[in-house]
Amino acid sequence: MHVFFDTEFTGLTSNPRLLSIGLATDTGATLYLEFTDGWQESACSPWVRQHILPTLGQGERLTRSAAGQRIFDWLQALDAPLNLLADSDYDTVLLAELLQQCGLAHASFRIQQLVFTGKPQTLEFEAAKQRYLASHGLAPHHALSDAAALRAAWQQTMTIV
Repeated sequence: MHVFFDTEFTGLTSNPRLLSIGLATDTGATLYLEFTDGWQESACSPWVRQHILPTLGQGERLTRSAAGQRIFDWLQALDAPLNLLADSDYDTVLLAELLQQCGLAHASFRIQQLVFTGKPQTLEFEAAKQRYLASHGLAPHHALSDAAALRAAWQQTMTIV
């Protein structure tokens, strides 16, 4: 089973901090969490303050440790070998770090970044994400919306290499 995920975080820095995470399986199950600790608004880039912070407040709000456990429990309940897929190395690193910091082993699932075969496939994938967001009236840069768009784009355009 595939689980597509996206994160929102404080900015493109050497020490980004998680703000939210959205996960969407290829069977339609979803999870959206917002982090109540581990970050401060002053650490957010101006772009994040303008585009991401206003979208928060729509999900389950948890501490980092509680969110890590909630994600782990949700993944375990799917009861299948899992490939967790994101389109950004920031996303993959942030999720792996969260689970590791919470002491949660992930032998039953693998976190990986989507691999594109070249620029045409990358462009096709991005266009499919944008079509999904537009057709569902969703704005980009909300972790759950972006995770669902990843799922839709992958189903339309991708194979895992």
